[in-house]
Amino acid sequence: MRRWLTCLLILCNPLFAVADERCLLADLPPPPVLSADLPRVTLELKKMISFSPSAEEALGVVFSAKTKLEQFFQLLFWIQNQVSEELPPLSARPPGITNVLLAARVFKDPSFPEKIQLVTLSEDDSQKPPRYRVEFSGPEVRFPLNGGVGFAIWDQKMCQIAKELVFYN
Repeated sequence: MRRWLTCLLILCNPLFAVADERCLLADLPPPPVLSADLPRVTLELKKMISFSPSAEEALGVVFSAKTKLEQFFQLLFWIQNQVSEELPPLSARPPGITNVLLAARVFKDPSFPEKIQLVTLSEDDSQKPPRYRVEFSGPEVRFPLNGGVGFAIWDQKMCQIAKELVFYN
């Protein structure tokens, strides 16, 4: 009985409360996942690479993923599957890459994708997967997460908050 009562007191203690008091952002709902403008994504991609009608159908599956991050990485994988082995390195510059990212609605605000100067897909070794290299307009580019509010998670008894991503050339 004594152990049960001790456990009950510990669990009811405000120090062990759920994240809401010490990790306010952890309770915020995630931002809505905006639907991609698939016809525009397809049009912009066709300006950079050629692909078959079956690949176009697979592109639609890319945007059925639940989060924008999943969609983004699946789009990168889809692109690498469309590019033939003879073609790499493949380079994409603005406005092409910017238009794809905005049509995919990976970014709501064009200010970040407009800082991307060059994206290169290359395959140095056929035994390794291809690599993407992204070059930005400056030596350091910051991308605020969730409109600058950030995201938080309550993990291992600590509030962990990410407010922005920082990219270096």
